Amino acid sequence: MNRSFLCVPVSKRVCWGLVLIVLGTATLGCEPLRKKFVRKKKKERIREVIPVLEPVEYPRQEYSADSLYRQHYSLWKVWFKDLMVAMAEGDSDKRIRHILGELTLQLRHLQPLVDESKRLALDALMEELGKIGQAYEKPAALRNDLILRNKARALDRTFREGFAYSKMKESLSPAVDAE
Repeated sequence: MNRSFLCVPVSKRVCWGLVLIVLGTATLGCEPLRKKFVRKKKKERIREVIPVLEPVEYPRQEYSADSLYRQHYSLWKVWFKDLMVAMAEGDSDKRIRHILGELTLQLRHLQPLVDESKRLALDALMEELGKIGQAYEKPAALRNDLILRNKARALDRTFREGFAYSKMKESLSPAVDAE
């Protein structure tokens, strides 16, 4: 027997023995070593197509003119606050034109909800918004932002005084289809 192996301390012999056992079990097995470490191809997923045999048609939802008017009126107020913040902070002209477009859109949504005399007043407000928007088409050096801000405030004051919900209850149409 080889005495040099017996001279090695017991702890080293145990470590080497464990290493050899681990290596042996890792390399041995049902599969060859090369096949164990090669990535397997992904299996194709089969997609099932479920046809819709009978489409369901939902009835158009009808909203009251009161709820629509309140919604667009409150959206006007929110967009106007955004406009004032954008003008005060000196946001880009493109952003300000976008906000003016949204304000005009809210007025356009209010038009079918009110009677003819109020529609004409809304047309005048939209025209004023358009003029403010045209001013932002020009370079910043050629316009007075303070005057434009004051025009916008006056426009908002006119809208809030003339089109408050409490004043408009009687001149609203009874029902409107959802768009």
